[in-house]
Amino acid sequence: MAGKVEITRAVALTFDGTTQAIPAELLRDFDGTTFLKLRGSKPEIAKLVCGSSCRLPKNASLANGAKMQELKAKRLAAWQNVCLEEAEQEFGGGDCNPTETNAPSKKRQREDCVVTVDIFGTDVKVFCPGKRMQQNDVQVALDESQLSAVFQFLKADCPAAPSSKRQYKKSGRYSALSKEDEEDEECE
Repeated sequence: MAGKVEITRAVALTFDGTTQAIPAELLRDFDGTTFLKLRGSKPEIAKLVCGSSCRLPKNASLANGAKMQELKAKRLAAWQNVCLEEAEQEFGGGDCNPTETNAPSKKRQREDCVVTVDIFGTDVKVFCPGKRMQQNDVQVALDESQLSAVFQFLKADCPAAPSSKRQYKKSGRYSALSKEDEEDEECE
């Protein structure tokens, strides 16, 4: 029997002189376009956005940053505009989640779509999954100009990046070491 061949694709992004390999789990294909999942809790994303100007701990996170939350709000607003337009065309107006009290099983299913968000004057394509969109990561098209605008937008969260998404308590002999580490981990 002949040997098996596997073809893998690797993506590396460079922003402000910092190059970072992107794991395959952060990439998604939809309608012929590849999207990068901006999972703020991933250290690869924090290192790429913040670059070498900060000495980031291993659990650095952009997930709770103000700019990441603002980006999610922009995605939601753009999706609601698209949804309202579709609702007007199909139902003659109404909300994005038409429900009938007698037939809950006929609730309209949302479909995956791509919306456009304006960031620093750049139109950025953002993927909106049909299910659980608000809990999902912001997914931006893998395009140089779009990613550059998004990374520049998120860079404002870098001074807060050394704090992790949740705080970890060290106990015992490690608690004294954590106080020394806090002094060394400041951004420029």
